[in-house]
This record gives sequence, structure tokens and C-alpha cells, in this order.
Amino acid sequence: MNIKDKSSFLVRIRQNDKDSEFQAEVQVNNWNARADVQFTSHDAIVNGKPMPSNATKIVVKDSYGREILEVSRFSDHFECILIGNLTVKVTREYVEVTPQDGVRNVLRGLCGDFDGTPKYDLTGPRDCLYTDGDLFLWSWAYNDGQGCDSNDFKKHHNDVNDFQKTCPHRPNNTQYFDLNSVDEKSGYVCYQIVYPVKRVGPGWCASKIPVQVCTNECVSRERHFTLESAGCWPDRLVPKDVKDAERVGYLTHPTKEHAPFFSTIASYRDSKCVKK
Repeated sequence: MNIKDKSSFLVRIRQNDKDSEFQAEVQVNNWNARADVQFTSHDAIVNGKPMPSNATKIVVKDSYGREILEVSRFSDHFECILIGNLTVKVTREYVEVTPQDGVRNVLRGLCGDFDGTPKYDLTGPRDCLYTDGDLFLWSWAYNDGQGCDSNDFKKHHNDVNDFQKTCPHRPNNTQYFDLNSVDEKSGYVCYQIVYPVKRVGPGWCASKIPVQVCTNECVSRERHFTLESAGCWPDRLVPKDVKDAERVGYLTHPTKEHAPFFSTIASYRDSKCVKK
């Protein structure tokens, strides 16, 4: 599981064939943070080091000292909280993934997109829409060589590759927007779709995901604070439109420049906008 289009994090889950034990791995890989957590219901390895038996929580921070994830030990399970994104809980009986509001609908993987409907849950890694459940499962399979049948894996992935050549695709913009944000008295359209821009450390980041915010002529009756997946540039490489947009806080279009790094930025989404 990750975020659509060059995510800064990845969640992988497997079940051991020998004892049916669930295993999970959470990776963070962006321009100012690296982390790898592998855990089961009874132990955890954080950045290559086993979690001490007397520790109940380990916090991992980025290069600016900000917390990016925490691993917690409970009496019968482990949890990994990827701050601002989701929580992964592993017990002996099941794995539970709980996303935060900011990443609902932009998630991709076996658990669906968490947008509240099953319509696009069977979206594959290349935004192909599947109707064959088994083929969908194989599209997300990863062969790490630990107990996997290489021949079986290759056969099924050949089927996946063939399907991807002509597959129907998920619509480009299925992000939920409250398009009823129109002032009921005047009929004035109170929302706009923007791409948030933030200065982060020695550079700038621009969201890859559009968000709905109220126009200057309107106010929000409901605001949800989120973290958005963003492309980032150091000072010497930042595109002019991104640098200029930092003054107002957003772009009105996605930037065309390729970002060398990826991270998450704090933002918000408005709903129930009304005219001032």
C-alpha cells in the first residue's frame, strides 16, 4: 500500500506459510527521512535494530527533528503509526490498517483507496481497474524470495502485464471534492481547486494532490487539516512557479517540473463554504 504517484511511504504485508503468522513492513523514503520497520505481533525491528524488550515505544524523527513515525508495543500486538498518514496494527489473527483523512482516496493497494465506496477499490499499481479479484491480488504481489514460488509468480505476473496493455483505467480525477460548496442564497461558487505549496527546510514542496479550499470571497464552515504527498526541490533547483506560489500558499495547476525528492506537507481542505 502506498500513495498514488511516487509515494514517500510504503506498507507491505505477508503471512508466513509455516505458522500463518502475519508480518508487516513500513518504509519511509523521502528527501529528509529514511525509516524501515518490520514487525509481527510479538517483535519489531526498527532501522535494522531489534526493539529492546523493555521498551514500549520507539520514535523515529527526520533530519529536522520532527517525528515521522512511532512503534508501540502492547501486551498482544505491535502498532506502527506513520504520523499524518496511517496506523498499521499487527496481531496474531489479523492486520489492521487505519488511514487518516488526508490520505483517503489517494491510497492504492490491496486494502483499496478508503474513499468510502468500493467503486475504485480494485485499482492496480498502474491505475488499471480490475474485475478479476485474483488478477488484482497478483498485480500487487511482491516476490522477495522468501517462500514464494518463482515460477508461479512469473506466470501470474505475465498475465498481469498482458492485462495492463489494454486495461480500463481509473479516471484521472476521482479525488472527492464537495462540489456543493455554492452559497445557497446568491448561487455564488465558493470553492477553488488548488495545489498547496510550502517551504520545507532548505527548499520548497508542492502538493501532487489537488485540494478544495474556499475562495477569498467566502468562508469555510468546516475545515479538515491534512498532510499531502508533495514533490520537493532544494533552493537552487526550485521551479519559478513553485517559488512564486509560496507567497500565496498554492498553485492553481500542477507543476510540470520533475521533483527530485518527495515528502508530505501540512495543508487543509474546506467544505461548506459560504459567501462572506
